Amino acid sequence: MQRCYEMASRPTSASIWRKCKRLVIDEISMVDGDYFEKTEAVGHYVRKNDKPFSEIQLILCGDYFQLSPVVKEGHACP
Repeated sequence: MQRCYEMASRPTSASIWRKCKRLVIDEISMVDGDYFEKTEAVGHYVRKNDKPFSEIQLILCGDYFQLSPVVKEGHACP
């Protein structure tokens, strides 16, 4: 996480994070749950905002019936 914080704190990246209002993720079934935890943590860190996803609106798209969700080996899918 420290590396994520460092990269997101770079002036150009931090500016983008602070201006971001919406995050669009396509092919959501291919995204691991840890991605959301990291995204939220970095948002809190850079934006200094403790609200869910630092008040960035998430727009999640994909064909949920196309592929099985991505899960780490040994983790159950609900």
